[in-house]
Amino acid sequence: MAGRSFPCTFALVALVLCLSAYVEGYSSGAGSSACATGVPGSNSAGSVTRSHGSQQSGSDGHSIAFSPPLNGGAYKPSQTYTVTVSGGGNFIGFMARVSGGSVTATQSGTKTTCSGAGLTHTGTSSKSTVEFTWVAPASGEGTLDVRMTLLNSASQFYIFTETMTEGATVTCTSAPDCAALNRDLCESGSLDDTCGACEDGFYETNGDAVAKNTDTCAACHPACATCVDDTAACVTCADGYEKLIGASVCTEATPKDFSRGSVMQPSCASNCRAEAQWGRENSDMNFKLTLRDADSDWIAIGFGASRSMIDMDVIVCIFNADGSASVADYFSAARSLPSIDSDQSGLGRVGATQNGTVRVCEFSRLLAPTNTGDWSFELDADQPYIMVAYGPATDGDIEQHAALGSTHTPFISASVVDPLSTAAVEAADASNANIYTVVHAVCMTLAWVGLSPMATMIAHFLKPIGARWFQLHRGFQVFAVVLTIIGFVMVQIDGEKSLQTATPHAPLGITVLAIALIQVLLGAFRNQISNHDPKKAVDPDDHGPRRWLFNALHWTFGVGLLILSLATCAFGLILIGTETATQYLLYAAIGFDVILAIVGHLCLPKATSERLTARFVISSLLLSVAFAAAITIVVMIATLPIQSS
Repeated sequence: MAGRSFPCTFALVALVLCLSAYVEGYSSGAGSSACATGVPGSNSAGSVTRSHGSQQSGSDGHSIAFSPPLNGGAYKPSQTYTVTVSGGGNFIGFMARVSGGSVTATQSGTKTTCSGAGLTHTGTSSKSTVEFTWVAPASGEGTLDVRMTLLNSASQFYIFTETMTEGATVTCTSAPDCAALNRDLCESGSLDDTCGACEDGFYETNGDAVAKNTDTCAACHPACATCVDDTAACVTCADGYEKLIGASVCTEATPKDFSRGSVMQPSCASNCRAEAQWGRENSDMNFKLTLRDADSDWIAIGFGASRSMIDMDVIVCIFNADGSASVADYFSAARSLPSIDSDQSGLGRVGATQNGTVRVCEFSRLLAPTNTGDWSFELDADQPYIMVAYGPATDGDIEQHAALGSTHTPFISASVVDPLSTAAVEAADASNANIYTVVHAVCMTLAWVGLSPMATMIAHFLKPIGARWFQLHRGFQVFAVVLTIIGFVMVQIDGEKSLQTATPHAPLGITVLAIALIQVLLGAFRNQISNHDPKKAVDPDDHGPRRWLFNALHWTFGVGLLILSLATCAFGLILIGTETATQYLLYAAIGFDVILAIVGHLCLPKATSERLTARFVISSLLLSVAFAAAITIVVMIATLPIQSS
């Protein structure tokens, strides 16, 4: 092996890790590279890197509206507007970008992008409207525009804009006593001698919330924190009031029943990082989620037919900075972030309290499902596994929970649960392991953490022992390929959903299998590639005039295969839910093997018979570490909790 081979190997490692770490899925929102042009799948230079079909003319019937309305098409500097896009057909994705000011996501299933100047979707469910808050820039920005991209399907999209001129900036002078009018103080950009908008708990009496004149704002109904009239049909309920499921008015809140069951973190008896309680009242199920983790902003409870996230009904509670909480219904189709349901009916009675780092979210859900993704809690319904997860959020959008096997891992009931019974539920850490994925992981670990590195080191260090090195090398590699095929068959038996992950594990695994089969073919046809006939060979060291070609192909595919296989195993250990210590063991074994291989490569000469003892010592250490690491990881995989099918 040439002296520069290991630097090349390290460069390949860095390249593979960098490429495998770059995963961008537009199903969770338009990429920021599309901010410049608005064309779906484009980069910052305007070139389309991922086609979403052709642009259609017009806006598909949609229009852009502002509240308060623009004054003759002019915006007021520093004014806060609610921007709504509606009126046309349904769409599955969008991007809104304003050329000045800042945007805030206020609608479920949306998130900010374009460095705070835009908005996009977080899921591909069908939508008919988009709503967000825009704060206009200070004076001096001039003409601005709102550009809207709507993706109707994977094959067509619309782009349209609304242009706005800059309105005059007016400074408040001789303002009246705004507090006596139940109004905020005059804002920059408001009319002279007037006050601002009505304070919380009050509403405009003349129906003209734009003028911000000197009319007195009237008090909301006692049930309302914010309102548009004096009825109990509040925008938000006041403390001590709630909206029942399906109701439009706020009524006095009543205590909820949470006596039916509970689940908390494994090995935790009280004051757990996360826990859930539930109970039944008439046609409602009540839920209480408690979060004691300062690093998390959301907590969710999920219901599914297996101990995984696949096809799971998920209800997420996001805690807001002002102490309130928002609850939304999601659906998890795969082992990735769930997508928000387009139908949010069936939820209500939302309440939240915060006491230091202890945050509690309460809500109710109808027993009967309101859409196809909802779990039924009726008496004759199937009993679910119940999962609890939690994690951080940004701008109201949930982010991935901690990896399985960590201290913040989600947890799930050890068996199916009857939500209508009265019992504390035994929980275990969530796991993606079933009998097929465990066999798959064991086969791949033995093949690529144990056998293949051992075969590589035999070829590198033990050629002086004669033909036996080749027999060992070939036997180990063939056995590794056989185990790889068995592992691949296991995930096929498990079904397509084994491949539904947010990591590169599946495509990398398919690549590893393909290269492994290429290596087998190269070995089988090595003489043909080398133009060598063993029966006619006189010199045993003469392997044909094209042996260099075989060596180059075999070495290149071999190094690439070893790097890709170990990266695939690392992603797989995370995906199946092993403890972090298992993953660290793999990294440590790789690091030890690389360092020892470098030492052996630099210190031992190429001559086949020199320092034979040193070769045996180094190869023995390498073989021992690879074998011990593989067996230890296999044992750790075998101890994972097995989910039911």
